[in-house]
Amino acid sequence: MLGVGAAIALFFTIFLSRPSDQTTGIFLLIFAALCYAGAELAVNQARLYRYGIEEALAVCSVALLCVGLGLCFFSWKPALFARD
Repeated sequence: MLGVGAAIALFFTIFLSRPSDQTTGIFLLIFAALCYAGAELAVNQARLYRYGIEEALAVCSVALLCVGLGLCFFSWKPALFARD
């Protein structure tokens, strides 16, 4: 989970300097889909279902989906992203 969060933070740091809330939401939705695909790949192809890797990717997928939908389609801002 820490690796997924670090990879997403690195992407936003390198490629997007000051994205809007909708842009951030869209990219989080894309990352949610990638995490889900990674979980499916870890189970079906690599047979890593006993190490917790697929569970961590699935949890990250759900968390990214929720935050991405909140930022993209609603005027919801978590405390972490709040700007005054």
